[in-house]
Amino acid sequence: MSKTLAIVGAGPGLGLSLARRFATAGFEIVLISRDPSKLDFDARKVAADVTDHEGLAAALHSIGPIDVLEYSPTPTFGLVEPKDLTPEAVLAPFQHQVLGAIAAVNATELRPGGALLFTTAASSITPVPMTANVGIAMAALRAYAKTLHLALAPDTYVGHLAIDMFMQGDDADTAAAALYDLYAARTDFEVKVGNFLETLT
Repeated sequence: MSKTLAIVGAGPGLGLSLARRFATAGFEIVLISRDPSKLDFDARKVAADVTDHEGLAAALHSIGPIDVLEYSPTPTFGLVEPKDLTPEAVLAPFQHQVLGAIAAVNATELRPGGALLFTTAASSITPVPMTANVGIAMAALRAYAKTLHLALAPDTYVGHLAIDMFMQGDDADTAAAALYDLYAARTDFEVKVGNFLETLT
């Protein structure tokens, strides 16, 4: 029986690259997106919005047992610097990144030996003032993932990919390969691809 990967927040960049990489390894793929009809990939497609927790849970319940859940919805919020932060400016990214992830994990039926994978920008590790509102949410998502990693091992593997680049060309494929390798090894918690933030220091 083949394994199943469900990608929450699948998009035409990283999402499809992940789908291709895991499919190459024999996985059946489920793409969960607000408008999955736009995704040009032969896979099961389910419509759901990560901010609609009941709808997201229903979508995941409809899929049934899976082996890997990957959470990587792309934030689409205006960037806010620390001096301009408001509770509202932080709340929307937090709901999108963290609360959506919690809802997805809680609704997922993982098979024994399954895995939970999360993808963020590298601002989840290294604070970037110009992206303070989204960075705070990304850091919280990484903290949630690390907590799961510590709590669920060794039965369930939890891993995190931090993307430190503006993806172009084959970068999405590179990131997808890095996350697959992290999952396959099941030893480390985290991998980072790119070095953009290093150029700012």
